[in-house]
Amino acid sequence: MNQRRRPRVVHVINSLSMGGAETMLARIVIAGKAGPFEHVVLPLLRGGGVEDRVRKAGALVEPLGVHGARNLLTAPARLAGRLRELEPDLVQGWLLQGNLAALIGSRLASVPTPVLWNVRWTLYDVASEPVRTRAILRLSGLLSRFPERIIYNSRLAVGQHAAIGFPRRLAKVIPNGFDLDRFQPDPDARAAVRFELGIPAGAKVVGMLARYHPMKDHATSLRAAARVAERGVHAVFVYAGRGVDEQNSELVDLAGRLGLRGRVRFLGERQDVNRLFASFDLYWMSSLARGIAEGFPNVIAEAMAAGVPCVATDSGDAAWIIGRTGRTVPPGDPQALGHAAADLLQAGPESLHHTGLAARARIESEFSLTSVLATYDALYADVLGPGPRRPWSARSRY
Repeated sequence: MNQRRRPRVVHVINSLSMGGAETMLARIVIAGKAGPFEHVVLPLLRGGGVEDRVRKAGALVEPLGVHGARNLLTAPARLAGRLRELEPDLVQGWLLQGNLAALIGSRLASVPTPVLWNVRWTLYDVASEPVRTRAILRLSGLLSRFPERIIYNSRLAVGQHAAIGFPRRLAKVIPNGFDLDRFQPDPDARAAVRFELGIPAGAKVVGMLARYHPMKDHATSLRAAARVAERGVHAVFVYAGRGVDEQNSELVDLAGRLGLRGRVRFLGERQDVNRLFASFDLYWMSSLARGIAEGFPNVIAEAMAAGVPCVATDSGDAAWIIGRTGRTVPPGDPQALGHAAADLLQAGPESLHHTGLAARARIESEFSLTSVLATYDALYADVLGPGPRRPWSARSRY
């Protein structure tokens, strides 16, 4: 007996760690539960801060498990078997390893379905990357003519990847989308977070949410914080992200040398980022534009949706996201970052408020989750076409 069902999209991704790509995938899965497509997520690795969200949406299947040499060697055959079991109508890879796995696994499985790639980074240069990453990029360039489409979340990335062989004719730019109900101005959360963190009354709060990684360049941000303090701004600087806590001696020592003790809060990884954004007066990003870098920085748009003006280094599509509602500065320049932040903070509360309202309005008009999900659905429908699909056997889910 056959049954009809919604077309199934199987998403292949390296892991569900707390990152921009993983977070966007979770949003698509959760928001698309009642949509025209069924979403299934197949991670190559187990665990991660986003895994529970995908599981609660009913979309997570048993991770493939590629830990260790033995599991890695058998991974292609096991992935092919899993794809045959899942019977996808469409397979979508995410990030470098996920894209290659989606393509190779589908070919080995002889699954007669289209494969999409999803590129979530900008590529300033290949030479600065480790040997393994350079090899994966070269292989990706050679195989990039085989996916049906290549999705980019960054306009800048299209030309950068064309230079290493990615066909422009396959490119489709779909920016990240944001839940405007989750990220919004929240006076109660603002007051509660400031109380929890011991923020002095009347202090401005400047925030940055990013894992501890050289690309995020926390050191430039801290040096910029010292410039803000030198300008006479009464400010507290709040940092959150994996590895950004009081046990990080490099950050703690640098803050001390810069005279920022008492002005900095290192919170580590947090799950209540919407509350944190609501507590900020200004958000800044100090990411570098080097090697594989930011594509579409989620944190900037999330802060803007919460009504928070942003200052960011010109990395990835940061300038496109911010538009005229904030400032962009050259990467690696703490003086430029600090002075741009101080200018906005010293413009007065009314000016800061109006800038924040303009920032939220920009996210509402250009980057809402509803509009972005509709674009994904339209792309899936276009790739699959109007023709009849093969029937699927009635059996237990997955």
